[in-house]
Formats: sequence, structure tokens, C-alpha cells
Amino acid sequence: MPLDLYGHYSMIEPFVNGYYEVGQIDKAQDLLDRVILKYQDEIDFYKALDIDERRASYSDIIAAVERYRSLVESAIFYEDDKMVQKHKDVFNQYVLEFTQFYSPEETIGGTSREEIPTSELDNIFQEATDNTVTEDMIETNPQDTP
Repeated sequence: MPLDLYGHYSMIEPFVNGYYEVGQIDKAQDLLDRVILKYQDEIDFYKALDIDERRASYSDIIAAVERYRSLVESAIFYEDDKMVQKHKDVFNQYVLEFTQFYSPEETIGGTSREEIPTSELDNIFQEATDNTVTEDMIETNPQDTP
């Protein structure tokens, strides 16, 4: 079915990823561009709403923005610099249109968890899962505790 008539664009993302996986970069880029245009069109509709209508459409707005984010993040994941350069800043502008739902830190490239170096994330995880408390409990004689 042609993309223009399909309507369920979130189901298309696996095809974008699949094209990247099999090395069909041109097809991935074409599909990514076309689906992003659909999301931009949907988000443009929400941008035109007044604040009360936006609040009433909160979940739909968030869903559209996050589906759009997912496509841009696919380009990032597959290191498609051409698509990242083309879409990242535009996506961020869309996010910033909805300041009642998003903060600047939630843009791609903001100071979100995506920007934390992996080694730092590993350290955070290690600290969170440190077993010293458990080891102390094991070494304590159960008769010594009330």
C-alpha cells in the first residue's frame, strides 16, 4: 500500500531500520524523509491549536513527537550523518514549540541521558548495584540483629 494512503506510519519505522540493516541507505533515507514529513504535518496541526486544545490533545502530541524522535534517532543509530544533519535541528524546533510538555533538555543533543558518556552510565549503574550493603548483611550474624 502506498505510504501516502497508509496512515499508520509508526508501523513503517521497522522498514526504515531494515533498509539501514541491509545496506539500502538510499531507500532508508527516502522512507525516513517521507515518514518524517507525515509527522511534521501532524505536529503542524497541533502547533496551530490554542493552549487549551493542546492540553486536551496532550497524549496525541506526545505520541507524534516521540514517533518523530524515534525516526531521527534511527538515523543517529545507523550513523547516517546526512539525515541527522537534515533532521535533528528541525526536530528540535518542533520539540521547542511545545514548551508546556517538553524542556530544552529533551531535544536531541540536549543534556539528556543520550549525552552522558557510556563509561559514566556504567559507573552510575555500578554504584546503584553495588553489593556492599548486601555483603554487610550476609556477614552479620542473624542473632545479632533485633
